[in-house]
Amino acid sequence: MDMCFDCHGTASVSAKCNLCHVDRLPEARIKTGVFAVTHGPNHMKTHGMGAQRTCVPCHGNTKCGRCHGAGVPHQIGFVNQHGQIAKSAEAKCTMCHRASFCTDCHRLQMPHPRQFISQHSGLVKKVGDDRCKRCHDPNDCTTCHVKHAHPVTLDQLRAIKLLNKGGAVK
Repeated sequence: MDMCFDCHGTASVSAKCNLCHVDRLPEARIKTGVFAVTHGPNHMKTHGMGAQRTCVPCHGNTKCGRCHGAGVPHQIGFVNQHGQIAKSAEAKCTMCHRASFCTDCHRLQMPHPRQFISQHSGLVKKVGDDRCKRCHDPNDCTTCHVKHAHPVTLDQLRAIKLLNKGGAVK
C-alpha cells in the first residue's frame, strides 16, 4: 500500500479503494492485511505504527491533528515550518516525540528558557553561532546588536518588544 500511495495519496490521483480492491468490503480491508495493526482491536495504541501518509487519503489532513496537535501528519516541508507550529497552542509534540527531541536536534534547550536572551552571548562566545543559524537568519542578530548599546537591560529588551512585561521572551 505504501507504494500505491506514492501516487494515490496525492490530490491529483484517485484514492478510492474500489479501484483495485473490488472483492473486499471496506470493513474487511482495514481489519486484515497491511492495515490490521493500525486499525485492529488495539488501534488506539498502534495506529501510529503505519506510515502517516497512508492515513490521509481516507482520514484527511485534519483528523490526526484533533488528538495529536497541529501539523500532524507532518507534510513535505514540515521541517521548515515546525518552529512556528511547535509554538502554537494546538501543538502536542510530546505525544509522539520525547521531551528531549527538540534539544537533541537543536543542541540547545527548546523552546529557549526565559533567561536565554540575557545569557546567549556567553554561549555564542563559547561555541560560536552555528547552532543559532540552524533556525535564525544571521540578520536576526543585528536587530538587537547593531541598534542597541550593551549590556542590554530588561527595560531595553521590553522597549524593542523582545520581552513582555512579565519578563517572558516573546
